[in-house]
Amino acid sequence: MSDHGDADSPESKLLGDRIDKVPGLVRAANPETWLMPDCPPVLFQHAPADPVVPVQMSVHFVVKINAVAGAGRARGCTSSKGQGTPVRSSTSRTLSARQ
Repeated sequence: MSDHGDADSPESKLLGDRIDKVPGLVRAANPETWLMPDCPPVLFQHAPADPVVPVQMSVHFVVKINAVAGAGRARGCTSSKGQGTPVRSSTSRTLSARQ
């Protein structure tokens, strides 16, 4: 896998140029830019073996959404063969209480 800043990285390909050359596009493409207190409820389901996006990225985004929109607005779980497993944040707080 390439480095995020490489010209052939998925991020650079999405934005059409190296990410260090287009900071405005990077900001616009970042979903955290658009978080608002009135965002709708969000459920993240993430496969633990995802080769592109680490599970921790989903955990991070769940924490961010809840910080902006209020506790419980976002929940997340990993899934393997259809089974849900609660995802825990770095503070070991369960982000999804239901399986």
